Amino acid sequence: MDDTAAALLRSMEDGQFIEDMGTEVRNAIAALRKRASDTNLRAKGEITIKLKLTHDPKNVLEVEGAITTKLPKAARGTSIHWTSDDGDILNRKPEKQLELTAVTGAKAQNDPKQPAIKAV
Repeated sequence: MDDTAAALLRSMEDGQFIEDMGTEVRNAIAALRKRASDTNLRAKGEITIKLKLTHDPKNVLEVEGAITTKLPKAARGTSIHWTSDDGDILNRKPEKQLELTAVTGAKAQNDPKQPAIKAV
């Protein structure tokens, strides 16, 4: 069995790269377990290890590593809001407001069937 890749990963950044890989794997597993438990569905993720190699004529090999983790986004709730005629955001449904104006004059005062206030 060829140990070249494992030996390279262990030696990168004096061991920090493979340590970070382990941390990313553990964090991804924890996040996927929680997501699967919360949704009662399978959760999928992805960890990509990218190695950029540069070799010069003097047999010097430079290795630059990157670790990218892609996990499902957490489910978010939905909020309901309303907007006013002025464009303001309201947290409650606006009530229909009835504009009232006072009725003045002799007819309103003398006629008991005529309301003292009328809607406009």
